[in-house]
Amino acid sequence: MLCFGCGGTAIALGRHLLARGHQGVIHAVDRDPTAVERLANALGDDGRSRVQARSSAAPWDEAIAALDPGALIVNATGMGKDRPGSPVTDSAVFPVESVVWELNYRGDLRMLDVARAQSRQRKLAVHDGWSLFCQGRASALSAVLALPDDPQLGERFAALARDLRSLAQGTAI
Repeated sequence: MLCFGCGGTAIALGRHLLARGHQGVIHAVDRDPTAVERLANALGDDGRSRVQARSSAAPWDEAIAALDPGALIVNATGMGKDRPGSPVTDSAVFPVESVVWELNYRGDLRMLDVARAQSRQRKLAVHDGWSLFCQGRASALSAVLALPDDPQLGERFAALARDLRSLAQGTAI
């Protein structure tokens, strides 16, 4: 796994993978050395996996180029949503049969565009943050409104909100 960004979402994702027996290296990169240190301390070394986190400025095309086929690549930076930029350039080449997950759901989703352009030729599974956003909102509303558990609620929320997606681009929903 390669995670762009070392904040709370990266920590949660790393902990999830480790709790489910992930073996191998979790690579992470962030422009903020404090965030890198926080992620490394939060995930530690459990003997099966190790964390390699480093601080540097984006873009991080070389980090993608170093990955094996079938890698999980996640953008958890907020770049393109909360601040300008992208963790990769248009020249980045994703490893064959990788899973690319853009967590942002609005703004300039450059990494998502680059991955989608390569998806067929490189056999990528590309996921965008809109689904995660809808799942999270549906879950929060469900708790607030005391709705019964419904595993399909997030999907129904996404279907109902589909027409709002274009409105979400560049705005704070």
